[in-house]
Amino acid sequence: MPHLKVRNRIAFLSIAILLFFCSTYFSKSLIDTIYSNYTAMHEDLKRQLFIVPWSLLAQTHTLIKEIDHKTFIYPVYSDDLKKLEKTTITLKGYMLPIMARVKQDSFILSPKASSCPFCMPVGPNELVIVQLEDPIKFTDEVITVSGTLVLLKQDQDIGMGVFYRLIDAKII
Repeated sequence: MPHLKVRNRIAFLSIAILLFFCSTYFSKSLIDTIYSNYTAMHEDLKRQLFIVPWSLLAQTHTLIKEIDHKTFIYPVYSDDLKKLEKTTITLKGYMLPIMARVKQDSFILSPKASSCPFCMPVGPNELVIVQLEDPIKFTDEVITVSGTLVLLKQDQDIGMGVFYRLIDAKII
């Protein structure tokens, strides 16, 4: 019988050690999962709360090329701005309607208010086409918008005189 007691103790200790390591592994796995989810949410929140300064967009300069007696304007984006492409950013500015509507789902955002409905208050490197998920009423007050930044290429609305687009945007 003493052999049985020793075997039972060894079996009990083996199970206890196994349970300890399993619980440690699962706890670590669970902690890692919680931490990575928290980190991802925190980074997303930081991007949404960090208001991109208009001076960063204003760093974009243009390259003018003549091809077959036609003039083409190409934006040259800064490396800092390229890092923000396809990420969620937040901008503050004034709404410049594209269409005459009460509710706007697409408009141009500018750092300065327009004093003339037919004039842009700044150059193309400080104008952003905003495409909202949910339309809002026009306002002449400063608004805060968060969405995914798209840096436009020559064939994407540059003819409109705008270098950037904010898609899937929301008013904050």
